[in-house]
Amino acid sequence: MFASADLLGDRLDSARRAWQDVIAPTLPGRTARRVAALASSLFEEATDDIRGAALELERAGRRHDPATIRITCRTALRTLFG
Repeated sequence: MFASADLLGDRLDSARRAWQDVIAPTLPGRTARRVAALASSLFEEATDDIRGAALELERAGRRHDPATIRITCRTALRTLFG
């Protein structure tokens, strides 16, 4: 997720428009609302998975602390689905 958010960067707004205009309308209303709710609740706290992702990135030569990963992912999901 972090790498995708990092790569998409300035394209998140167009991805959000695709979600709102193309994808979400094809889903049952409850499903689209559930996706938005999950996007809002994910990455609220640093978890072992996030800390593990930070370690993997460090092993690959990319140092990012868990807080940066969490905030980047949370912001990207809220931008896309929120």
